[in-house]
Amino acid sequence: MPRIEDRAQNQGFTLVELLIVMAIVGILAAVALPNYQDYARRAKRSDAQNTLMTLSNNLEKFFSDNNTYTTDPTAMGYPANPIISPEGNYSVAVAAGGGGIGVSYVATATAIGNQASDGDCLTIIYDSTGAKSSTPGGNDCWH
Repeated sequence: MPRIEDRAQNQGFTLVELLIVMAIVGILAAVALPNYQDYARRAKRSDAQNTLMTLSNNLEKFFSDNNTYTTDPTAMGYPANPIISPEGNYSVAVAAGGGGIGVSYVATATAIGNQASDGDCLTIIYDSTGAKSSTPGGNDCWH
């Protein structure tokens, strides 16, 4: 049968054990947090992509009705110019060129707010030919 003083000595954790656990948790958090933040920035790019694709569809509808593209999203029913993406991460503007057969447009989503810290994809671009690009970073922002 254990003695009473043996049980009293075996209860709880020592300060050294607690410090070791805290150090391990700190190291894990230091590794995980930047990875999570990068993942969140990449996930928010879909906000720009969806907005650009919807705008593109609306521009094509506008073109079929008017035989020209517009640089004014309010003419297509959007509440403001520039368009703010649904999640508020991007400001989207459209530039149109020429008239008649050679008409084209370039829609650009520019990161705003916290998303502006996404140094890989400050702007995400889609044009009337279906070309996808971004600055800086090339097509990586569309993956």
